[in-house]
Amino acid sequence: MKILLSILILSTYLFASPKWIYNSSHKSYEIIGYGIDKNLQVARNIAKSEIAEVLMVKISTNTSISTSDVNGVITKSSNSKLLSSTNSILQGVIVVKEEFIDNHWYVAVKYDNRTLLQKIQIKNPTFTKSDLKDITNLNLVRKNSNWYIKVENDLYFFSNQNFIDIFLDKNHNDLFFQANKKIYLSKDKMEFKINSKDKGFVSILYSEENGKVGIIASNVNIKNKINYPLKNSKKELITYNPTSRTLSELYICIYSKNRLNLNKFEKISSNTLDESNYNFNKLLEVMNKNIFSTIKIKIKANNVKK
Repeated sequence: MKILLSILILSTYLFASPKWIYNSSHKSYEIIGYGIDKNLQVARNIAKSEIAEVLMVKISTNTSISTSDVNGVITKSSNSKLLSSTNSILQGVIVVKEEFIDNHWYVAVKYDNRTLLQKIQIKNPTFTKSDLKDITNLNLVRKNSNWYIKVENDLYFFSNQNFIDIFLDKNHNDLFFQANKKIYLSKDKMEFKINSKDKGFVSILYSEENGKVGIIASNVNIKNKINYPLKNSKKELITYNPTSRTLSELYICIYSKNRLNLNKFEKISSNTLDESNYNFNKLLEVMNKNIFSTIKIKIKANNVKK
């Protein structure tokens, strides 16, 4: 009797499902994900997790998701909040449809799986991969807690991975900039060697892979060459990685004949930068007006082998 009752309840639940669930039309380059749950946010997260599985993005949950297949109809449920990774890929997910039926939310989301370059070239066919690598000519805009690249009058979502792709070693002929390592572990000591053709001032800033920018050193006198931290300084630079994965960061040495005004940026006084430090676009403005060299650094978590 209990088995029959369970079948009747499940049949009613499936019968009430909207026709579009697991059957939404989409373009060949789009990935569709579906979620069903009594809680709207959980249903959205389940739908995102389907996309994440396709993209092989790590998803962590504080509960298991049960899956059942009855008469060819797949249902998913979760009894508590699903925690998706903060990988920037998922920031590009768009809700296609949401419908509330019989105390359950049905959600469909989609993700445009084309590359950033492919999306831009639809309207700007002359835009090339080299243009994406030309860091000082990028027009980046911060909007609604996300980064976008502006090309002509259009905005295109700029992910963390896009940031990592533009992080490159670049030495100016008049400014040599080198770190004591290319790959660090969290809590390693970091040092820099700087050679300048002319006397003046050098400043060292860095960008995290999400576009947060901080100052390591500002307006340090240089005549020909220095090591930083300075020999007689008590200051030490210690790398920090609070995650379980390898981080990529960009370090920028900027030369100026006169002192730079760097009030737009925050000096590093703790391990992390807060939400007010998404200033990569402002950093580009400073770089465009001065001589600079860059270093791409990787910082591994201590539980990751070199």
